[in-house]
This record gives sequence, structure tokens and C-alpha cells, in this order.
Amino acid sequence: MRARDSRQSSPRPLSVSIDQSCSPGLVRLAYSVPEVAKLIGISKSKIWELIRSGELSSVKICGRRVVRHSDLLALLAGNRQ
Repeated sequence: MRARDSRQSSPRPLSVSIDQSCSPGLVRLAYSVPEVAKLIGISKSKIWELIRSGELSSVKICGRRVVRHSDLLALLAGNRQ
């Protein structure tokens, strides 16, 4: 029998990447709140705060809140509406 590894396995971190494998040259149109948080390196609660304050625009589609790619770029460029 094999001895069990005494190291504890930690949960895998959320991995977010822009998947362009099916359509090279195309960028995703929208991201979920957790994806936006991971992409720009701030907490999900801060993303929700930015949405509530109107600094970051979002849309609700089929009960799911998403941030459009263009709105994310506008926030990062400092072009707040």
C-alpha cells in the first residue's frame, strides 16, 4: 500500500483567461462579476460596489449580471459615465 501524502492539498485558484480558441481574433463580449474581479485583481465586493455606484456599467441577462467588455475597458481607461 502507498503511504498517503501528508501535505494538504489547497483548493485550485480561479483561473480566468480570454478564450480565443474557437474564434481567433474575437474578444468575449461580457464577463461575470467574479471574472472581472480576477481579471483586474480586485475583490468581487469591490466590483459590486462599482456597479452599485454607477462607476461600472453592467447588464442583466437571463437573471445573470454581466459586465460588457467595452464597459470594463472604459473603467480601466478612466472614462466613467
